[in-house]
Amino acid sequence: MPGKINPELTRRLKQDESTENDVPVIVTIKKDADLDSLKRSGLKINHVYENINAVAGTLPSTAVDSVARLD
Repeated sequence: MPGKINPELTRRLKQDESTENDVPVIVTIKKDADLDSLKRSGLKINHVYENINAVAGTLPSTAVDSVARLD
């Protein structure tokens, strides 16, 4: 997902393709986003940012692309 995933994270994921690790992420969301769908994708939310419409947490490395495709 070009433009949605930080290039550094993409590089790290390619290096670790053979293992499934949780990676720290910040996911920008729409104001009325369904946080349950993010959680079902494997996101463990540590913090919800109100001012910037984002959440911070960890995500299995294998789920990064699928979360990037969510609207």
